[in-house]
Amino acid sequence: MSVKGIEEVGLALGILGALIIAWGSLMMALATRSYTGPSDTDHRREKWSHAVGAVLIGIGFAGSLWRLLQR
Repeated sequence: MSVKGIEEVGLALGILGALIIAWGSLMMALATRSYTGPSDTDHRREKWSHAVGAVLIGIGFAGSLWRLLQR
């Protein structure tokens, strides 16, 4: 795979990570609006989405850094 291809895959993973973080936050915001409030499952889902999203964004930055260092 070329260096440009690695960067493009990294950017796609970074975008996917940002969408996962946004999804987790939206689910928590919707759960907060219910009468019973967010459950433990909602909190756990939010934590996992933030962790997975952050890892994917980190991989995306690493791909961009790899391209920058190869110049």
